[in-house]
Amino acid sequence: MRVVQLCTDFVEGGGIQTHVVDLSRWLRAKGHRVIFAGQPGFFFDSQYNDETVSLPMWGVTGHFHDGSVRRIFSLIQAAAALRKFLKTAGADLIHAHETAPALVARLATIGLKIPVIMTFHGSEPERIANAARIGRYCTTLTASPSERSLDALVGQGLPPEKTRILGLGIRPMPEVDPSAVNDLRQF
Repeated sequence: MRVVQLCTDFVEGGGIQTHVVDLSRWLRAKGHRVIFAGQPGFFFDSQYNDETVSLPMWGVTGHFHDGSVRRIFSLIQAAAALRKFLKTAGADLIHAHETAPALVARLATIGLKIPVIMTFHGSEPERIANAARIGRYCTTLTASPSERSLDALVGQGLPPEKTRILGLGIRPMPEVDPSAVNDLRQF
């Protein structure tokens, strides 16, 4: 499959970004092609993905505090750029991480029949209703590692059949030398 991992940005050190890099490594190991789409950053390097699509996501999220008009313009601009990519290169799935990327994905995929999955990583309580609305209208499926987070979204109107609890996707611990374990037990 060709999977677009759509994030707000790809800066180094973020929890969502680290999760996306780990998930993408796993996807590539399974034979899938991974495209990163979002505000460029450290992880746009080719060692982390197969291809990139630069989108003005900081404008969509209000990163520059430019107001609603600028955010709407950035949303349209990001969706148009992603749609252009999708129409020329194609994708089998868009995995949007959080709400702003899900909005961009929805606008970009109108009429293209590309499923959009949003992973809801969590948010402040005052943003839950908005996240539920975006999940309801903009995604094929909303996933989260947190049952409590999904319950909160369902409580705000996200249909339960559009939700899935997924594991955290934490990298497995490295193998430990059995002799080192035995040495520790001797203390």
